[in-house]
Amino acid sequence: MQTGLRDKFKKLNICVIGDLILDEYIYGNVSRVSPEAPIPVVDLTSRDYRPGGAANVALNLINLGINTHLIGVIGDDEHGKILHQLVDNLIPGSKNGIIVENSRITTTKTRVVAHNQHIVRIDNEEHTPVNSDFLTIIKNKILQMHQEQLLHGVILQDYEKGMLHEGNIPPLVEFLQNCGIKVMVDPKEKNFWLYHDVDLIKPNRKEAEQALGKNLVLTKEGLLEAASLIEKRLENKVTVITLSEHGIYIKNGNDKQWQPSVILEVVDVCGAGDAVISVVAAGYCAGLDSSEIAALSNVAGAIVCSDIGVVPITLDELELKYNIRGN
Repeated sequence: MQTGLRDKFKKLNICVIGDLILDEYIYGNVSRVSPEAPIPVVDLTSRDYRPGGAANVALNLINLGINTHLIGVIGDDEHGKILHQLVDNLIPGSKNGIIVENSRITTTKTRVVAHNQHIVRIDNEEHTPVNSDFLTIIKNKILQMHQEQLLHGVILQDYEKGMLHEGNIPPLVEFLQNCGIKVMVDPKEKNFWLYHDVDLIKPNRKEAEQALGKNLVLTKEGLLEAASLIEKRLENKVTVITLSEHGIYIKNGNDKQWQPSVILEVVDVCGAGDAVISVVAAGYCAGLDSSEIAALSNVAGAIVCSDIGVVPITLDELELKYNIRGN
């Protein structure tokens, strides 16, 4: 682990802007099949709620020791109240960035888990673009944060739930750039080509393939071509492509890194992308080189995949697994 990593992260001030999601977990046991249909009957034993989406990215940053802010929209409903309370408890100081909109529902993903296995997931989602007035609200919140303590970077965390859309992405990126704030994006397919002139974009393999309209060739030459095509159109500075079991590829100018995945027991892939964008953004803002960012990101993804559900990483575990990787 690079000397002084903790100190570098502690100096960072990063804001996450994006879709807020409540992750609900229903745990139970299965001992019989329903007489009504050939499906398992789950006897409820417990219920748990966790901050998901952009809130989980913010929680990952906090666990890395980074001063973290969060801006997002929730509905004025029961799930919104639960998520708001989770954010207040787990992400201190971020509550001023939570916007309540009466006409929205709070996006909720309900996972039913029995005997350490997902049985089913139920999504109750909001996709409606937020009102155009929210752009002004977001800008004012960013200005307030930036004036109180200079923001090193903003992560735009896009799950296509309406917080980020074609009406606010271009002006928001321009505003952040004019403020001198690094803009890092975790995109989805629909809005991919709207993130013009950002500092860093981190698609996964599927998102890159859908954006480019072709399959990635998993060679150094093929990945370089894909990253170059993205940069030609978006004019972004850094391209990071996550490749699941094939690792991570980073192109930062002439510096190109393709590092294989760290092998741990894969239990659940939920939340791996959130952990990776958190580490990538932190490393980029801290001035780490691409090789170290790639290595740390691979370890972070592996850690999350070894737990059930959406679980944030911690700096202690990241350091431990990083130092013993390959041994």
